[in-house]
Amino acid sequence: MKSMAVGGTGEDVAALAQAVEQGARPLVAALAQAEDAVHPRISPAQLRALMAVERRHELNLAQLAEELGTISSWASRLCDRLEADGYLERRPTSGGRRQVVLRLREPGRRLLAEVEHRRREAVRAVLVAMAPSERASLVRGLEGFARAAGPSPARAARSA
Repeated sequence: MKSMAVGGTGEDVAALAQAVEQGARPLVAALAQAEDAVHPRISPAQLRALMAVERRHELNLAQLAEELGTISSWASRLCDRLEADGYLERRPTSGGRRQVVLRLREPGRRLLAEVEHRRREAVRAVLVAMAPSERASLVRGLEGFARAAGPSPARAARSA
């Protein structure tokens, strides 16, 4: 990937977006390979659901559906399987029997810890091949990207 000057015109920003997308492909591929290691056990959608529950510590089906960008009935069926496999539990709330909160069970926490470990190892394997100055620039750039993206780009895009 060639280095490019950062400008302010629409064309410059479009070219920069293309360069970032192309440059991020190896990182995205490394992270995806780490997740692929658990796919025989759970689907990518189930993994995203577990990650959402972990991020929020507990949430209800409507909140999970919103996090996943889907409808509550689909999220409920997804949770049926995760619960049957022991990764997730549903607990009634004080608001009534029909209202439940979702929480990770120990097997779900272990599975997510495995994914996180595999991701970090995949990224570490690439980072060791980079010069220290490149690693520092990468971290600064990703921190800036995360700040600009905000807490959840998917939610922001859906509400726009």
